[in-house]
Amino acid sequence: MLARTLRAPDAWTTFADCYLDALDQIARTETARPASRPSYSYPDSDYRRSDRTRDLAEWHSLLLERLAGSEAEDRLDRLAGHPALGGPELTFLQARLAQLRGDTDAARTLAEACLRRLPGHDGFADFAVQIGAELPASTRDKLTERARRPAAIAPG
Repeated sequence: MLARTLRAPDAWTTFADCYLDALDQIARTETARPASRPSYSYPDSDYRRSDRTRDLAEWHSLLLERLAGSEAEDRLDRLAGHPALGGPELTFLQARLAQLRGDTDAARTLAEACLRRLPGHDGFADFAVQIGAELPASTRDKLTERARRPAAIAPG
């Protein structure tokens, strides 16, 4: 819904700035939080960052599409290295950004790292195939199985 609302490039830049400011606040809050002993009821900060990044992956993809190659592309660098984010979805964002900038070797390395963490992730696998990254055996097996499945028949 938000993507349809932000029509002008300046609106994307303004919203990206506000979003990055909100991530900055989250990072400051998490840094200020006293370290606590591990608990089974509350996830650790790495898990929270990874979970947050996974939840926001579609938004990050939209920002990547809208801001890459624009005057606001520097926001993508802040996003790709933001301390409030983490996990394989952040690595995937970094891989896509590297690929858009023509650094296919870095994109391959990052895509391979994503698949080491989540070898069954379809989006990671499809991107890795697209850029010629090396696939783990389990990912190759999954893609082979997916290719063997008959296409779904459309209801008539």
